[in-house]
Amino acid sequence: MNRFVATVLAAALACAPAIAAAEGFAAKVKTSDLNLQTEDGAKKALERVHRAALNACSDVTVGSRIAQADQSCVNQVSAELIKRMNAPMVQAAFDAAKSTGQS
Repeated sequence: MNRFVATVLAAALACAPAIAAAEGFAAKVKTSDLNLQTEDGAKKALERVHRAALNACSDVTVGSRIAQADQSCVNQVSAELIKRMNAPMVQAAFDAAKSTGQS
């Protein structure tokens, strides 16, 4: 992701805690129905973040029905969404997933 897109991403994240922008697309994660201070809530939030980042960073190639996700974009959008959530349990789950290569 180039510096311009990263700047746009940072500017968009300043507007809302659970929204990120990736190359003209927005990613939004609903967390109001989750308790982010529990392991289960953090895990569900992390799943939603990953799904939103995949959707924001995927592109369907002409002639194909399979979306191709830019993994660098997914990682960056996920990290920014989680950072903006300001939820220590979600951050810890994300860090653990990164260290095991699951993110």
